Amino acid sequence: GNSVEAFVEHDTLVVPHPEIWWPVHMGAQPLYRCTWTHSKTGRCVERNLGIRMLEWQEEHDAWGMSFGLHVNGRPVHAKGANVVPPDFHEAHSDEGWRHIVANAKAANMNMVRVWGGGVYPPDAFFNACDREGILVWQDFMFACAMVPDDGRFTKNVMAEAEQHVQRLRHHPSLALWCGNNEVERAWTSWGWQDMYNLHGPDSVRLAEAYRHLFHDLLPNLVARESPTRYLPTSPTLDARSGDEHAWGVWFGLEDFSYYSRHDGRFASEYGLQSLPDMHTLREAGISKFNDDALQFRQRSQMDWLEPGFDGWDMMAHFMSKNTGAPEDDDLEDWIFKSQTTQAEGLRQALERHRTSDGRYAGSLYWSLNDVWPAVSWSTIDHAGRWKLGHYAAKRANAPQTALWQRHRDDTLVMVVFNELPQGLSGTLSVALCNFSGDTLLAQHMDVDVEATSSLPVHVASMSQWTRRPRDSYLTWALTRSDGSTVDRQSALWVPMNQANLLPANVQCQATADGWSLQSNTYVPVVQLMADIPGHWSDNGMALEPGKMHVVDFNPDVPHAKLDNVTVRTLNPERVSAGL
Repeated sequence: GNSVEAFVEHDTLVVPHPEIWWPVHMGAQPLYRCTWTHSKTGRCVERNLGIRMLEWQEEHDAWGMSFGLHVNGRPVHAKGANVVPPDFHEAHSDEGWRHIVANAKAANMNMVRVWGGGVYPPDAFFNACDREGILVWQDFMFACAMVPDDGRFTKNVMAEAEQHVQRLRHHPSLALWCGNNEVERAWTSWGWQDMYNLHGPDSVRLAEAYRHLFHDLLPNLVARESPTRYLPTSPTLDARSGDEHAWGVWFGLEDFSYYSRHDGRFASEYGLQSLPDMHTLREAGISKFNDDALQFRQRSQMDWLEPGFDGWDMMAHFMSKNTGAPEDDDLEDWIFKSQTTQAEGLRQALERHRTSDGRYAGSLYWSLNDVWPAVSWSTIDHAGRWKLGHYAAKRANAPQTALWQRHRDDTLVMVVFNELPQGLSGTLSVALCNFSGDTLLAQHMDVDVEATSSLPVHVASMSQWTRRPRDSYLTWALTRSDGSTVDRQSALWVPMNQANLLPANVQCQATADGWSLQSNTYVPVVQLMADIPGHWSDNGMALEPGKMHVVDFNPDVPHAKLDNVTVRTLNPERVSAGL
């Protein structure tokens, strides 16, 4: 949309004084409309271009070889999620792909990974990413399967790949081409050779076909047609470099501290499952937990899972360690506790990766969206409704915030983040409170954080703050010099079901500004459920005693009347509130 004086010099379009394109929050996203006209035929080609410098830096450090993204000379901590097609039957729907971008931006993400088991997104998706400043990790469409040793297949693949590389190479949002998803790890670690009796010449032939496509043909194509970095496979196999699919939580049954110590330098996959919104299940014809359509879900019958430990058991395992086991056959309890567990796991992953002192340069969870109504790892269900995990991601990804550096057990350290292009000056207030809201310990520190940077703040020795871990919580607030609040958060020292939470009386009332929430005691998570489908401005948040929290509700059907709100907590008493 900008008009500038430009000229061509030796087949290069030169813009003397360009406006620079930045990822979201770090700056603006100016786009130039460029038109090329063929002098003989008059045929025109038009493109929207953004001018930026993007590079992946790999340097030796204390953890191995870094794998970090820099844009215009500034390091960018990638915050986001994997995405799949918006619908199984309408994979190329422009509107659906644009909704993915809008939901990513709404959760303060700056990158999405287009997973290699879906489809190449349409131009509308990349145009939206360009406008909104969302970077794209783009897989070639290969996932979890070897490629055949067949010349005709390879020729067809390369024709398709060339078309998409040429189609997408001008987008400033395109940050990486990746050859495939998990094929190399599967070939080396999943026992395919024995499973499919691939030994001797057959094994050699398949391995060579893989090497030829992903280590010769595709990287040569990308190098010839595009300036974008190429990565042969995801995850990379070196534990001290590249990216990692961090599935120790979920498949490995690890606790959430795993997100501070797993392999790799960039987390490009990880996650936990949860149930979708009750309104989404009802629209799919499901109203009770033991409905056959709900029980017959993906992965529940896969023969490699331990007998008696299917997907439902995995969800119950993690719920039992964090929220307490769900009540048998209680669909609403399964929804609440599975979404709460997923939200807490993603929150800790995003925060641990972000506060890792540079060990992890990116955090892309699996996954943002669904292709159909299902029990899955997504944080937005197929109907577009946010689970509690998406609200948790929005808070953890905030461009200006303070986060607890959880991997430190010697010192209480808060890291103040400022991803905006202006500096941030203010005060960080940290307090230890009992569940009734009495302050047991407090500290206030002046902070001054430069643009697009972070600042670790050492509060005190951890032993001073953790004397009553089951009966207290940590709370902190970041305020600007003018007194306005940047962010306020809190956290428990122990999993929610291990804390000695007090009975909660949560008041939920309609006001002129939306819905006000107040509690007589600390509530680590509150879920709001409306009797009509819609979107809350916030959900799954903590409530501190005596502090009001106001949220808005937007119904899916405009002007629909909200008659009743149900409030669920993990505290000993649950309160329903109505108009």
